[in-house]
Amino acid sequence: MPLLRYFPLVLACVITLILQALSSAEFPITYIRSAILAGEWWRLFFGGWIHHNLVHLVMNLLALCLIWLLLSRHRPPWCCLFLLSIQVVMVDLALLLFSPMTEYYWGLSGALHGLFALAALDLIVQTEKQGWWWLLGLLAKLLWDSVHTDSWTSELIATRVHAESHWLGAISGMVIGLLLVGWRRWKQ
Repeated sequence: MPLLRYFPLVLACVITLILQALSSAEFPITYIRSAILAGEWWRLFFGGWIHHNLVHLVMNLLALCLIWLLLSRHRPPWCCLFLLSIQVVMVDLALLLFSPMTEYYWGLSGALHGLFALAALDLIVQTEKQGWWWLLGLLAKLLWDSVHTDSWTSELIATRVHAESHWLGAISGMVIGLLLVGWRRWKQ
């Protein structure tokens, strides 16, 4: 059944919405560096699912849907959900280790950059030339984010665009992608 193929994507959106609704002082899951260092390690698993406001949430969920279409061309839908979850944890962990100035972090954008990098690598491995263009586009976007402050997006989401998480997500997506390629080749 073709609609069942999108069930993991719908589940990812529902998980995001539920965690967003649950995030509060009574259910502390937002990425807060000082809280994580004080022993609230579970924030590494949930923090990246939480968004700063409704506009931020909708923007990231729409981006997730578009990236999912690209990623699911070469990966099973449940694998896409698993990779998204891994990317959320990888970005949160990378922020903790490599971005000590980041006290708070909201959103899936870092993980989405990782999924995009993974999808581009999948296309390259399948010898689809457009994969190189997707990867080049991602690099151009990352460089643009690093030198240009996007005030329009910052105003919409009521927080700064966190370029560091985009870089860390893209790097972790490439590392995971290369490990998966190596694993596939080793199994053969």
